[in-house]
Amino acid sequence: MANFFFDITDGTRTSFDRMGIELEDEETARTEATRTLTEIAAQELPGDGPSRALKIQVSDAEGKVLFEVQLDFNTVEASD
Repeated sequence: MANFFFDITDGTRTSFDRMGIELEDEETARTEATRTLTEIAAQELPGDGPSRALKIQVSDAEGKVLFEVQLDFNTVEASD
């Protein structure tokens, strides 16, 4: 088991994970980050304005960034 930290950015603000979560491995952390981002997106999108960027950056206990999970949402107007 290892401790992983999930910092969440909603385009303008970042919420830093100070506690972390103990998970089996990096692949489990990737699955958890993807699930969490999907849940956030379901609550937040479309939100304010026609575009939104959501991101979770996952780090290990030493602070090394392991990967990011990102979702960019854009409303595109139809052209005539």
